[in-house]
Amino acid sequence: MAGAAMLSLWGDSATYDEVAHIVAGYSYLIKQDYRLNPEHPPLLKDLAAVPLVFLGLSFPDQNVHWTGEVNGQWDLGRVFLYGGNNNADTMLFWSRLPTVALMLLLGLFLFKWSKERYGPKAGLFALALYSFSPSVLANGRYATLDVGLTAFIFVAFYYFWRYLERPTRLSFGLAAVSFTLAQLSKFPAVLLVPVFFVLVLMKGHSMKAFGAMLLLSIVAVSLFYGVNMWNMPLEVQHRLIEASIQDGSGSYGWLASFLRWVLHGLADIAPLRPCSQYLLGLFMDGGHAFGGHTIYFLGEVGSHFWLYYPVVFLIKEPLASQAFLVGAVAIALRRRARPGPLPVGVMAFCLLYLAVFTGFGAQLGIRYVLPVFPFLYMLAAGQTAKLRGRPGLLGVSLLGWLAVSSLLVFPSYLAYYNELVGGPRNGYLYLGDSNTDWGQDLRRLTGFVEERGITAIRVNYFGGGDPAYYLGARYVPWDAASGPSGGWFAVSASFYEGRSADYAWLAGYTPVAQIGYSILVYNIPA
Repeated sequence: MAGAAMLSLWGDSATYDEVAHIVAGYSYLIKQDYRLNPEHPPLLKDLAAVPLVFLGLSFPDQNVHWTGEVNGQWDLGRVFLYGGNNNADTMLFWSRLPTVALMLLLGLFLFKWSKERYGPKAGLFALALYSFSPSVLANGRYATLDVGLTAFIFVAFYYFWRYLERPTRLSFGLAAVSFTLAQLSKFPAVLLVPVFFVLVLMKGHSMKAFGAMLLLSIVAVSLFYGVNMWNMPLEVQHRLIEASIQDGSGSYGWLASFLRWVLHGLADIAPLRPCSQYLLGLFMDGGHAFGGHTIYFLGEVGSHFWLYYPVVFLIKEPLASQAFLVGAVAIALRRRARPGPLPVGVMAFCLLYLAVFTGFGAQLGIRYVLPVFPFLYMLAAGQTAKLRGRPGLLGVSLLGWLAVSSLLVFPSYLAYYNELVGGPRNGYLYLGDSNTDWGQDLRRLTGFVEERGITAIRVNYFGGGDPAYYLGARYVPWDAASGPSGGWFAVSASFYEGRSADYAWLAGYTPVAQIGYSILVYNIPA
């Protein structure tokens, strides 16, 4: 897994979200100012930026997107990466390494917990399912938040369960620390609270200890926020609140006004300023989830589809892994064994997480539900390891199929699709955004242009890269509104699939290449 990640990440250009996360994390560390990307907690962005502190980078703190805006994260991020003397590819490489480390750490904990619960064979099965997962590998190589969230949620669950089984000061401390790290990674980690509450009741533990853990976590999160915003001017924080919580339409304008009043009041009390910033991010993230996005799904464009995540899992998860999961359910039903508190708690978390994101969450990719993956792998491996003889051989065969399917898509893990839809070459016909095209293949397009000796290419690019930075004078800005013409064209799948009517004139032409399965290249006769 480490080799696959390291060998593939260097060729990937910046994904859409990395532009904001990298500049935000760097600003937290060197400026202690939280005006950028306030909609997410700071920990994972801080970790991504730590290696950059030692590169002697130039930070554009005189740029208008820093001085004149309160959250100019996207524009300032592009200036930071591409607008000065910094080397964008070097910055991307080093900022991604902490995510790779967290991905590997999660694998170790998955093996450890599976081995402790179900034996060494289960540990190896779970680790294999995880290590060859294209979705985990895809998102475990970027300076983004989803794999880090997955890792900290799993580790927090592990240590909380250890505390429930052996309540000592050490186990309580580890549970409290890991729970706090999860809360500092991304806001969906708050879903651990109701699940842990139920587990405490099921195990018959005192609620006082659980309450103490929550209180300690709140204090620790506030302190961590406080360090990251130590030099943030109060006036900027107030402007950020006003700009981030809008009245919107309908009959809920009073709610936005009330939220702004609360956040302004907290910000004016010095010890509570970090609480105001945390709550602002929580409300922004909630609004982001409830508001939805325009997405492409099975030939339709909309903002929400009830079958989105089941379908995404069905065609994005390798069939071998799905066979393990189906087999595990069949084995559990056949044995008719009464599940213990741990499987009940794990499944409760998975169902709650999936229900929230199916009903209310953003539907921009399978990455949003990655936190359920390691739990599913652990439970599936635990049931599979109980088999003997031929079924064991079948399991090894399925793992071989999984390994081959994962290796064949290297290095384009983000655009992986299984055989149900004909593999990654057809993926863009079914799903968009970070399921297929997050902007990761711009550097590979540059290599294609250089190899073919193309002197000019019209590019309609979606992502965090800068076509002019890589293609130079060969880059010709272009979009669908420019209309049909001849020559070389490169169209990001996210644009092509979401605006099919605008690109109807291209339907009569066959792409001469698919760059990483995410950029369609055409050579139209003049």
